[in-house]
Amino acid sequence: MGACEITQQTRSSSAPSLARVYTALAMAGLLAAGLCVVIPGARELTKSFLQLKLSTNTPTVSAAVSIWFHNLRVLAAPLAVAVIFKPHQSRVARFGWGVWVAAIAIINVVTVAGAVAAYGTKLLPYLPHLPLEFLAVAVSIHAWITATRQQLTRTQILTYACWIPTILAIAATVETCLTP
Repeated sequence: MGACEITQQTRSSSAPSLARVYTALAMAGLLAAGLCVVIPGARELTKSFLQLKLSTNTPTVSAAVSIWFHNLRVLAAPLAVAVIFKPHQSRVARFGWGVWVAAIAIINVVTVAGAVAAYGTKLLPYLPHLPLEFLAVAVSIHAWITATRQQLTRTQILTYACWIPTILAIAATVETCLTP
């Protein structure tokens, strides 16, 4: 019910659909990965920057909770800012916080895309959670975009506030249990 209300209200306020936000993130990731592959020296630079250690982990509840909490801190912030600062009322708030929200998305997407481009197929077994994490990023961004166009209703706030941590909890569990 809540998700339907969000979709109906955001259509009338000209906010892009959640699917469009998710697709835009995926396309940005593909573009970033492609650039990392094409630009000479970008793979090596990315590897030296990330310094990933592809090792096996023992799945634990504390590891999943740690991953969940880290991701929640980052992705709940755009919703919290949207509720507190009401960006639909102020151009300054909309621009300033919008730059910050865009930076969250760009950093997440470019980091993952760069890692995939730099490490190649060796990294893929470590990323079964990636579609879920990208979905959580998309929901977070969608909440922000919707809030820039209209005041979020209580139902929308509660829906976003439930979906973001739930998706991240599933992603953290998948990351903890299904990676090597």
